[in-house]
Amino acid sequence: MIRTMRRMKYEKEQKMIDQKIWSLPKIEKGLTLDMGVGDKGFSTRKLIELGAKVVAVDSDLNNLIKQKNLGNILIQCSALHLPFKSSVFVLSVAFFTLHEINPRLHLNVVSEMARVSRKIMIVEPMPGQEDINRRQDNIWSKAMHSIGRFEDYQEIMYWKKLMEKCGLRITICETFRGKNRIPPQKVDEFIKGTVTLMNSYDVSKKHIEEIKDLGKDMINKGMRRSSIDVVIGEH
Repeated sequence: MIRTMRRMKYEKEQKMIDQKIWSLPKIEKGLTLDMGVGDKGFSTRKLIELGAKVVAVDSDLNNLIKQKNLGNILIQCSALHLPFKSSVFVLSVAFFTLHEINPRLHLNVVSEMARVSRKIMIVEPMPGQEDINRRQDNIWSKAMHSIGRFEDYQEIMYWKKLMEKCGLRITICETFRGKNRIPPQKVDEFIKGTVTLMNSYDVSKKHIEEIKDLGKDMINKGMRRSSIDVVIGEH
C-alpha cells in the first residue's frame, strides 16, 4: 500500500513537471523543427499533441523508420547541416538531444538551429546534484564514450551562453526539480531498460555490472530523477 502511494506520488510529480516544461513553448502558426526523433519519438509526439506542424530530423534512419506513422515530415540529415532555408521555422526544439552530440560541435548545431528558426528551445538533463546521480552520469558517460558515442551533461548556463553567442535573446531559463525519490518498481524498469540498451550497443560487461550495482543502491539509498533544464531564446 505504501509502495503504491509512493509510486503514485512520484508519477504525479513527474507528470506535473512534464506538463510545465511543455507549456513553455508557445505553438504558433508555421512549422516547428524537432531536432532528433530518437528511438521513441517522444518530443515529436508531444509537439504534435500541442498542435504543432512538425518537421522532425534525425541522423539515424532507423529512428525515422520507427516513427513513420506519426503523420509528420521526417528527414534524415546531420544536425550540423540542416537542409532548410533561413528562418523557415517558427520554433526549433532540441529535447534531450545535445548531450548525445560531441560538445565541440554544440555551437555549430545551435548556430544552425538559430539560422533556420526564429525561436529555439533546448531541454537537457542537469548534471547530477547528488552523489548517486553523479555516479549514474559517470557510468553512462563512460559506457557511451567506450563505444564512440557521446553522453556529456552541461550546466544550464552553458546552454544559455551558447544561445547568446548565436545572437538569441533569452526569454526562459528554468530548472525543474523533483522532490520525490524514484520508487523501487520504476528503478527496476529503468535498470532493465538500460541493460537491454547497453547490450544492444555491445557495451562492455564491466559497465553493465556497474549499472546493475547502481540499481541496488538506487533502491537502498534512494535517488531522485535528474533535474531538467529548459532554455528558450529568440531573435
